[in-house]
Amino acid sequence: MRRLSPAIAMALAVAALAGALGVAAYATGVLERLELASVDALFAVREDPEKSKGVVVVAVDEHTLNDLEKPWPFRRRVHAEVIDRLHRAGVRAIAVDMQFTEPAPDIDDDVAITDAIARARDVPVVLATTEVDDGGKHYVFGGDKATASIGATVGHGEQASDSDGVIRRYMLRNDGYESFAAAAAREALGSRNLGLPDRGLIDFAGQPGTVHTVSYSDVLQGKVPTAALEGRVAVIGATAPTLHDLHATATSGDGFMNGPELQANAIQTLMRAAPLRDASDAGGIAFILFAALAGGLGLAAPRRFVHARVVAALLGVLALLVLLGALVGTIVAAFAAGLLLPVIPALLAFTLSLMLTSALLLSYERHQRERQRLRDAFARFVPEQAVEELLAASGGVRALRGVEREATVMFADLRGFTRRSQTESAQDVIEFLNRYLAGMSEAILAHGGTVVSYMGDGVMAVFGAPLAQDDHADRALAAAREMAGPRLEAFNAWLTTEVGGDAVGLSIGLHSGKVASGTVGSERRLEYAAVGHTTNVAARLESLTRDVGHDVLISDSTRALLSTGDDLHPVGAFDVKGVEEPVFVWSLLDERDEADAAGAAPVERPVVAPADEHELVSDR
Repeated sequence: MRRLSPAIAMALAVAALAGALGVAAYATGVLERLELASVDALFAVREDPEKSKGVVVVAVDEHTLNDLEKPWPFRRRVHAEVIDRLHRAGVRAIAVDMQFTEPAPDIDDDVAITDAIARARDVPVVLATTEVDDGGKHYVFGGDKATASIGATVGHGEQASDSDGVIRRYMLRNDGYESFAAAAAREALGSRNLGLPDRGLIDFAGQPGTVHTVSYSDVLQGKVPTAALEGRVAVIGATAPTLHDLHATATSGDGFMNGPELQANAIQTLMRAAPLRDASDAGGIAFILFAALAGGLGLAAPRRFVHARVVAALLGVLALLVLLGALVGTIVAAFAAGLLLPVIPALLAFTLSLMLTSALLLSYERHQRERQRLRDAFARFVPEQAVEELLAASGGVRALRGVEREATVMFADLRGFTRRSQTESAQDVIEFLNRYLAGMSEAILAHGGTVVSYMGDGVMAVFGAPLAQDDHADRALAAAREMAGPRLEAFNAWLTTEVGGDAVGLSIGLHSGKVASGTVGSERRLEYAAVGHTTNVAARLESLTRDVGHDVLISDSTRALLSTGDDLHPVGAFDVKGVEEPVFVWSLLDERDEADAAGAAPVERPVVAPADEHELVSDR
């Protein structure tokens, strides 16, 4: 029996080792984040708007909000009219991605929408809810009896995300209750059981905006042709960004897909019997072992038949390029055909097999001393590099660890911005915001503060975190003076002379105390945050400025830390939500306060509990 050549024997041994490592990574999910990212990249080969021809999104979009000029949420009698319109248009099913668990303020609204659902008995109507108790009971229109009496089906509307916060998979059941997408697909098909795995990949039609979408107001007003609706499952829901039903999905990239379109993709996937499947465990392992074998033999095989080392090496490189192309091509072709093969474990096995086989072959073909030197270098280098790569793949971006520090939190907000934003163009509004935020941020940064976030025309900053600052209160007050003084004056000068229009005001709240700070978020998106009781109080003090007639309010805890506060004016003590004792506040001295600046008792003012418009942390 002819013995294997040393090169082939080494390649087979290395392939077995690399294949085992690849299979271990596949089984343990240690490379899950990279694997999920590879799935997202593969969706480019499956983009096909025709896949979504069985669904249509009836979108409460910006056009609808502007067209109807009604406050959101709309009255249920309006939804009833839309359901009637869709029924008359001959849709296949109606899936309402809205929640009706609480009674309407006007009982006639509930009567109107339930009557509309009852009238559509020949068209299945599925309603969404996220409130299901442990016994599987929902509260839509009061519960099962009410929805059954009008012929409606209820499904759980929440979608489960993967470990990176991205939604890629449908669920047939959620917390033991049928999911909204599964209920809609089942009802549309007229089936008792979809006969599909409990979880599987959503076969997205493409990027956000791919699914055919019509405006809710156009349907309401009869402007949508019947052909655009007939025979489709109509998913009604909020798509306007201002309504915040947005999700990261496999095809949304760095952006988001609105909830109704996400549900529509899931419904269409289930109606098409979920054509995109994961490879079986056996199939996935076989593919990883094949990749490891290709990586090893691709370099070693030419040495079995060609003795000239240079020629064999060149042939080996060519063979590896061909094999790598075939490996990637197989992954892409399989996904296009509806089969998801393990991508990262297979490429890891291929790469490790290639690297190890190459290193072993080089050491084998050289002089014993040279071979020993290379073996020593290999022993020092490869294991460490492999560990670093695995850690980089599974650990991701290192977050700034959370710490608790004494700090001063600032909230600043423009007065008059909302009025301008409603009358000016989007371009002018953005230019307005950019100029304002740039100036205020420069003031904060100049005094050593950290700009935590922008909230429209609002700015949140913290002084004393993440880097500790003994004089954080002084820095915060100095920044507030500059922002409410020179910076605001310069901004208003530009606003009134170059842009035109009225000057705007600025409200600032400062409060000092313990602040928990650090990076929060996911692997895809990290942000610095400063949260806790101190943050909430600062936000509420900023809101309080509108009620007490001062632009800047400083809590007593901040004033106590100032190196000097002689020019601050006492305003009074106010009840603040979430704080047991009233908070005594001070303001910057201005002309209105000069009369009583010499120690006059502060004027008694009404107790005010500011609105929670900036609340970042729950009081619970």
